[in-house]
Amino acid sequence: MHEGVISIAAPVFDYTEQVVAAVSVTGPTHRLGNHDAIMKLTKIIREAAQKISDRLGYPVRTER
Repeated sequence: MHEGVISIAAPVFDYTEQVVAAVSVTGPTHRLGNHDAIMKLTKIIREAAQKISDRLGYPVRTER
């Protein structure tokens, strides 16, 4: 880990329910370090990972 850097990531699953990749964003704390930015980026990253997982055949979950 590096001081002054923040990273947000979410796993990507395939049809066998195994993690096969991840979606992430990394940037300087002065640009991404406030609570609102973190929450917004977390939502975007999780949605992107879920869409990719869906295309890879990951089973639909009701508790998303």
